[in-house]
Amino acid sequence: MEDQAHTYSKFVESNKPQERAPREEEVYHPQTPLGQKRLILLATSKGGVGKSYLSINLAEWLESLQVPFVAFDPDWCNSSLTRFYEKAEFLDISESVNLDNVIRALDRTDLGFSYW
Repeated sequence: MEDQAHTYSKFVESNKPQERAPREEEVYHPQTPLGQKRLILLATSKGGVGKSYLSINLAEWLESLQVPFVAFDPDWCNSSLTRFYEKAEFLDISESVNLDNVIRALDRTDLGFSYW
């Protein structure tokens, strides 16, 4: 059994993606007019459709392209985004006044996203 574990760990190590800085052509250069803001909301009332999965991967992808953004996690029961992407901000949507935090965040950056 130990041989299998060792073989598996060697396989995982050899197939890890290499860390490198993105080349210039890979860096995101926004094409939006100056001052235009974008808010991406992933929303559905159905559970288990991949909102958290998509949010986590979107955050990692945007970060790999060096795109400045802010991510919100409104799920107080199962905060997947704040658990797997530590820069995500918890957003308590039980009180509508907290939704103003989304607008305030767009003062810091041109892109924000959340799942609901």
